[in-house]
Amino acid sequence: MTRPMNLAVLVGTVLFLDQVSKLLILHWEPSIDGELLWLGIHWNKGLMLGALGGHEWPLVSLAIFVLVIVASVAGGRYARGASMREMCGWALFVGGGLSNIVDRLVHEGAVLDWIQVQLGPVQSGRFNIADLANLVGLGLILVMLFQEQRQQPERS
Repeated sequence: MTRPMNLAVLVGTVLFLDQVSKLLILHWEPSIDGELLWLGIHWNKGLMLGALGGHEWPLVSLAIFVLVIVASVAGGRYARGASMREMCGWALFVGGGLSNIVDRLVHEGAVLDWIQVQLGPVQSGRFNIADLANLVGLGLILVMLFQEQRQQPERS
């Protein structure tokens, strides 16, 4: 498989896994509130962690706009010969963003979050597989860009 095809498969895999997990959660309707893990149905009509909730449709437009810009930047990085690791980060980020946009279009502007990790008094916000892909993808992009920056000779 070619490099662009591998990246497209990664985007599609994130989209598929996130959407299937959400269908299973909606069908199963879990209500688990353990010491380490919460699983349930939470409709997020805002941004990450519910910020700007109540403005669903402007958020859909913003999400599509941001995804187009991110995909354009990723395409530019690809054209300049970015590493496969970095491009996998971009693919994870685009796949997660695309899946959350699908949610907003299908579920009246809301995203289904269904996971929360709790470690004693510390707990995460509620999230889904697309959010994990976004986080891992962004981390991978930043690490690869940092490594690239360190490898460039200093300019005097």
